[in-house]
Order: sequence, then C-alpha cells, then structure tokens
Amino acid sequence: MKILVIEDEKILADSLKLMLSSKGFETEAVYDGETGEQYAMLNIYDLIILDIMLPKQNDYQIAKHIREKHITVARLDNNKSIIRSDVIDYSKLINDCILPFEPLFYEKNMELSTDIDDNIKVKGDKDKLRQVITILLDNALKYYDPANSVNMLLKRQTSHCILKISGKGIPLSKADCKNIFKRFYRVDQARNDGHSYGLGLSIWQSFASHFVY
Repeated sequence: MKILVIEDEKILADSLKLMLSSKGFETEAVYDGETGEQYAMLNIYDLIILDIMLPKQNDYQIAKHIREKHITVARLDNNKSIIRSDVIDYSKLINDCILPFEPLFYEKNMELSTDIDDNIKVKGDKDKLRQVITILLDNALKYYDPANSVNMLLKRQTSHCILKISGKGIPLSKADCKNIFKRFYRVDQARNDGHSYGLGLSIWQSFASHFVY
C-alpha cells in the first residue's frame, strides 16, 4: 500500500511517515500544498492524508485536481477528454511550473537551467498544458543523469514557439522507444524508481496531440 502525507507541520508529517513506514506501508511526505499536488498528480497512491490548512495550495483545490486527474484518465480511455482553447501566457505558466521543481532538483544535486522568452502567448488549455510541462520536468528529475545539467527553453519561432527540455538521460532499448507512450508501460524494474506507473507520457502524448495547429 502506498501512502502520501501532505502536511505543512514537518514534525507531524515526518512522525506520520515514520509510523506508517514501520507498519510496512510505502510512505512519502511533503510539506506544502503545491508540492503535494505535484506528487499526487504524477503518481498513484492508495491513500492520501491531506491537511485542511496548507500553504501555497489549499486542501479543496488539491482534492478537486486529483479528482479531475482520474476523470481525465477515464476520458482518455474513451477518447472523451475535454480540451479548452484559451489565450494564455505560456512564459509565465512555464516559470510557475518550474518553481516547485527547483528544490527537488537541488535535493538531488541536479542542475536545472532555464532560458524562457518573456511574454509568449499561446492558445490552449491552461490546466492541460501545465500537466504537459510538469510531466516533462518530473521525467527529467527521475531519469536524467544527475551528473549532467537539465536544460529547459522556450523560444519564439515566427508565429510559433518551441518548448524544449534536454539533458543526458538513461539509454532506452528499441522496445522502450517503441512502447514508451503506451498506457502503464514502464522501463525495466532495475531502472525504475518504484514511483512511476507508466501514465505520465501517455497522458502527455494525448494532451500534446491536441495542441498541434
């Protein structure tokens, strides 16, 4: 059983994690709502223990977004995902997504460099684009070589823009390259950190396909 504790009182969160881990449960603890939502959106937990008063993101918003995530996955299975089309500040959205990842990269002694052009506007679904960016950053954090830097850039190109995240990752086999976007597909267990369920890139591909004009 996998459990996520989202609690801003670090002593309480760590105590809960220690107690649950001693009972044989795989437990993770995070200390603010924004980071907690990132974990909840990118992984699958059997139970989430959620504080009702959290900094950066409140409990209602987190619960709402988790519910929407599961509805989205169900709709993807039936090709019924609803994609909005609004004009959004893509530069700001990307910078907002990068912010909660910076301490995570720092904890792993990984360098995250960015080159984001300002004031780039795009037409799309803000929530879905946020998930696309978050999935890319999460994969970089999990699978890129810590000895090399991860680079993220957003650049204008005539009437379009280019979003690119690059770095030295774990080499993939031909089978991995062929299946990496399939739902629930994961690389072999020797290279899997146990926190991946093979959903991220499948959701990414489905969303990204809607943003091609």
